[in-house]
Formats: sequence, C-alpha cells, structure tokens
Amino acid sequence: KKKKPVESKKMNVLFICLIVLLLCFHLEAYKGLDINIHDPNAYEKVKKQWKRLKSQPAIRQYIKDEERLGGDYYDFLPKLIGSLKENQKTLNWTTPCYTSNKATFKLDRSAKTLTVSFEASGHTHITCMDVYMIATSSRYHFRFWGDATIYNLDDNDIADIEAHGVGVFYFDKAALSYVDDLIEILRLYLQFPFNLLNDASERNKKFLEKELDVTFTPIQRPAFYIDPNEIQDGDFIGKFEFTGVDTLIWYGTGSYIGHAVVALRINGELYVIESTRGGVQKTPWNKYLEEHALHSPNTTLMISRLKPEYQKHFNAEKAAAWYKTVEGLDYGYSNFVFGWIDTLTGNFPTKSLSDSVLSIILSILDRHPLTHSLVQTVFGNGLALRLQHYHNIPTFCEDMACVFSYASKLNMTLMDLAIEVELDTFEYPNGPNMVCDVFVIDIYRSGGLFEALNINIHAAENTPKDLTQMALWDTNWIPSHWPCFSDNKPFCQFSGTFAWELPGYNSVPLYNNMNERCAALPKKYVRTPSNC
Repeated sequence: KKKKPVESKKMNVLFICLIVLLLCFHLEAYKGLDINIHDPNAYEKVKKQWKRLKSQPAIRQYIKDEERLGGDYYDFLPKLIGSLKENQKTLNWTTPCYTSNKATFKLDRSAKTLTVSFEASGHTHITCMDVYMIATSSRYHFRFWGDATIYNLDDNDIADIEAHGVGVFYFDKAALSYVDDLIEILRLYLQFPFNLLNDASERNKKFLEKELDVTFTPIQRPAFYIDPNEIQDGDFIGKFEFTGVDTLIWYGTGSYIGHAVVALRINGELYVIESTRGGVQKTPWNKYLEEHALHSPNTTLMISRLKPEYQKHFNAEKAAAWYKTVEGLDYGYSNFVFGWIDTLTGNFPTKSLSDSVLSIILSILDRHPLTHSLVQTVFGNGLALRLQHYHNIPTFCEDMACVFSYASKLNMTLMDLAIEVELDTFEYPNGPNMVCDVFVIDIYRSGGLFEALNINIHAAENTPKDLTQMALWDTNWIPSHWPCFSDNKPFCQFSGTFAWELPGYNSVPLYNNMNERCAALPKKYVRTPSNC
C-alpha cells in the first residue's frame, strides 16, 4: 500500500528538537540560562543571555581555563571514562581541573538504588570545575562531586547494570562553552525555523575544509541544458549542495555527493526519479534541470552512464513497472544510518561519538515527547526489526527502553545490534524504507541488472559513496559537444561553482553482499577491508 509522502519540514522540526534538547541536556546542571524550547525566538534569546553571561569576569575566566583543550565541533558530547560494575568497582583518572579523581560503585538491589561516589583532589584553579554524568542504558544523573544516586531502579535497570555496568562520563570542556559549540552546530545544520543561516553554505564549506582537508577549486561556467534525447534509461545523477544534510552525509560516510537520482522513461516520458524528503517521486526531466541546475547554479550536479555490458541487462520497462509499486512511499528515514554503520568502531567520524555516548543520548531523547518519534524513526524501528529477525524476539519494541532491555538479555550493546545487516526485505511500520542511493540500486535491481550478473547485493547496506565507487560506470561515453566542467573525467559535471571530484569512482568490482562490513574513517574514508 502506498503511503503519503512525509512533509519536507517534518524531520527538520524533529532534528531541531533534538539539538535544542541536547542544549538543555548540558544546561540541566546550570540554571544561568532560561530557555523555553517552544518559543520561536529561543535562539535570539539564548544569544542575548549567553552574551550577558560571557561578560561576567568569572565566566570569562571559566571559559578561558579550557580554551587550551581545543577540540572539534562535536566536543559538546561527553567522553566515557569507564564503566563501573561488580568486578570493576573503582575508576581513577586525571583532568585539567583536578590532578586526582576517583569514583566508586555500589548497587543496592534491595533498596533498588545505584550510588557512584566521586572524590577529587589537586584542584588546579579556583574557577575550574568538572561536570560528570553517570548513566545506564536508560537512566542518567549529573554530578560535580560527592555522591550521585539513581533511585527506583526496576528489574530491567538492575539487569542492565549487572550486564554492562554504569558508565562514568566526563564533559571535557568548560560547561558553559558548550553553548557556543551547540550554536555552531545549529548554524551549521539548521535553516528552519530559526532564520539563522544566511551564511549556511559558506559555513558548511569551511567545516568540510577544516575537518577533512578538502580543497574546493572555483569554476565559472554556466550550467548547461542536456537534451532528453541524449539521456539513456538508467543514467545516474549525483547531487551536492552546501547544506547541513549533505555535509552530514559527507562527514559521516565520505561521500562527495549528498543525493542520488536516476533517469528513467515512464510511459514514454523521461523523468528523474528519486527517494527524497518528499518521498519516492518523479519529476519531468526538463523541470528537474530547470529547478536544480539552470536556476540553482550553486547546486553541483554530475551524470554517469552504465557500462554497455551492464546497460544491455537493464530492462527499463521492468524498472518502471516496479517504480509504480513504490511511488509515494516515505523516504527511508528508518534505515538512513544503517547503511552507514557497519562496524563497532570504524564508522564514527569524530572521537566524541561512541557506542556508549550514542546509547545515552538516544535513551534520554527517547523519553521526551518532542523527540521520541525522531528516535524511533531513525534508530528504534531498525533495532526492533533486528531483534525480531535475527534474535526471534516476538515483540516489536516501540521505545528504546524495550530495545535496551532485550539487548541486555542477549548480552549485546546498541552497536552490536546496529551493525547487523540491513535487509532489503525489512518492512518498517510505514512500509519499505529507501534512502536516495538505495532507491537507485533498487531501480537497477528491478530492471534485472544484478540478476543477470548473478550478484546479490543488499541495497540498504550502501551509501552514496559506495554507489559511485561501484565498477558500474562507462569511462568513454560523454558526447564531445557537452561542455562538461569535469575535464578528462569519466563523469560529466554540468552544474556547480566548484570543480568536483569523486574519489574512488568506478573502482570497486561488484561482489555478493558488498559493503556490509566496511570501516571508513576520515579523512580519506578508505574502505577496509577491501572485500568488506
């Protein structure tokens, strides 16, 4: 059954809620800022209050104390010091504020309480202060020093603590400076509804240059029109814009394109078909070029063509018939991350993010009514399907507490579940889910391409980078009269203000179950192992 397309701003709103709640998450132990997240002017009020706070001498010194620590955009995430459990009841560490720190663990099953006691000595500066969080998969507590106690543990909490312990997390920058970090993240990723980002494109560009050592070479050529008669069914188009979403995809996966579409004739008319935020949809070829190239010169577009030996196996009529069965389905928000995360430690682009930190963030946000739907859509539903399919759990978990409870009983972590293969047969509550590149691969499969080659690929295990690196593409096909920006390249760039590269393009031969176990980390994002 076809579903109504998701409104394009729905996930933006949910993502804003996530970021704002992260802001509140850090300010829970600090009452200096008064924030109402329902106020549309919240951002401007935060800026004014933050400016007032930073003008105070003590606060200026407080922030200066930890400027020497440096870090990246994601330093607002807490760092795991270690886990306390029955066989590891003590942790010791040092910080810039205290030369000696100690935490001890006590689980009282009869009283259903968990207590972590903190001791610190060797204070380095009167304004320097450490902030900690203790957390299980479903409970958390902030503390500066002394005892931190979590009360009213239930049986699932106790079982989780017995299996995995309690994490001790440290916020390794001055806590108030997290406001600046989070504002930078807001300005990098969000454009609705806060009217923050007149300079969003430039900020995203600078982020990629700084974090990934990417060089963007300006070009001054007008986008050019491509006659539909020169397009073959199955021609692939990659797209990139300096937006938060495309930058996030690049930073996470190493993909130089943020969106993938494919050309296909349906009932004799040429369309660009895609899975995008509005759902699975088609746009007439000329209209697509007008909107995304001719009238949007800052949008980078490049086109590739299947090799002749693959093109002959692609049945456009079969692909069009399959498209009609999925048109109108929602975009694949529910498996967006699972094509990217393949390994326990080899897919997070920043050291600030880890299995432990992600588990706590999801647990906290899942319990808030504003962000529960987002957590379930992006993570919870996919994890619930894995519990059912791979571990025969009869219940479809509708919250993260349920997921963590079953994972604990299986002696598994969140990442153990997340890296299990995303099957194309998974049926989510809103139907099949396909992100952009997954949809393109499914179009090729529905047209018989992989069947003819006797290759079995789970499309949902691939990212846009994986698609461009598949050895599918012709290297000698570009018409000589096309004024492509990409001189001497096997693809044709026909729009954009910078000369584009696609590292590893057309370099990975097809093989069964490809890209299911791949690690790829900044700054080069090299696939390891090669047959992953």
